[in-house]
Amino acid sequence: MKWKSILFKDFARKLLALCFAGFVWWFVNQAITVQRPARFVVQEVKTAGLPTSGTLQVRPPAGWQLADPSPGDEVVIWFEGARERLETFLESEPAAAWDAATDFRDPGKDVSTFSTEVRPTNLRWRRPEDALHLLSGIGSQQTVLKITLARRESIDFSLDRSIVHLTGTPADGYRILADGLSLDSTAITLTGPWSEVHQLLDKFERWRTRGGLPPPLLESLSVTGARETLRRDLHLHATLASAGVAMDPSSISVEVPVVLERLEPFRFLPSELARFGQAPAGIWQDNFTPRPWLISAEDRPDLGFLELDESWVRRHVRLYLPMEEIPESAPEFDLPIRWSLVHISDPARATALRKALDIHPEKAEDGIVRMTRLAEDS
Repeated sequence: MKWKSILFKDFARKLLALCFAGFVWWFVNQAITVQRPARFVVQEVKTAGLPTSGTLQVRPPAGWQLADPSPGDEVVIWFEGARERLETFLESEPAAAWDAATDFRDPGKDVSTFSTEVRPTNLRWRRPEDALHLLSGIGSQQTVLKITLARRESIDFSLDRSIVHLTGTPADGYRILADGLSLDSTAITLTGPWSEVHQLLDKFERWRTRGGLPPPLLESLSVTGARETLRRDLHLHATLASAGVAMDPSSISVEVPVVLERLEPFRFLPSELARFGQAPAGIWQDNFTPRPWLISAEDRPDLGFLELDESWVRRHVRLYLPMEEIPESAPEFDLPIRWSLVHISDPARATALRKALDIHPEKAEDGIVRMTRLAEDS
């Protein structure tokens, strides 16, 4: 057909011309000048070194720290150049550094902040030749980096439980023992910009004078739905951390007792009495009649686990007669009923319970059992 003859006539030359045109297009495309932005994460470092990919590392002078931009912020720097060279440079994950300590002159102790402008061409780049070539194309349109340093201040700060902010409410039937709240450390060191540290000190001074809620220092502790003692590691409050303040140690361990709302005396009826110890010779009969007893506990942080109910009493409380207290020659004797705890494997918990529990008959006279010697042992 006619169109086939037109298409395939002198096909080799046509194919060669097409390839040449494609090459020219590719070459021109790679040589085209383009602009591209690159984002760098700001890092504060103590020593000068090779910057990490994708970062802008700033080394403040001794006694100073980076205030703006803050560590973790991003800055944007523009580059311009031939497409191929620019894309190759950006794919290499460029990085830069600025040593603020170089040629730095302290403005004096009365000055707490220091600001300066830094041009991207004055940064130390990981690929300096490519970076400076691609930066020069932007010229005066390039964004100038505004960097602010803050004088660093360190102070020792005393903690107490009043600075812990509790949020939420525990589960129904439970409550917080605020007086039992404890911290694993009562002393910290705060380090940060001079203005931020002293502003915090001023806030605490006003709080101690006027009362009310303390200024935020640590993270809040949520007690929502709690049914047992809470133990949490609290870090510095986010507003302080974002302002460049740091805490040493980095966290404080806090323990908050959560106990039952009420540990009211529980009334129970003992079914039988055990006999402990060796009685004088003979057969001894008791005239025990079950009467109501009461069990109650002190309101203590270490008893947050305790629920006084019939099941707990039946399992762990034993009433007994101390048979060794009967006089050797007595034909009868009024013997007091004693109590003990059983089936509690944790020694510390058992000790706490013995100190805190109060177990006694509802009527005092029901705490005595008349023992009668019926006959001598044969």
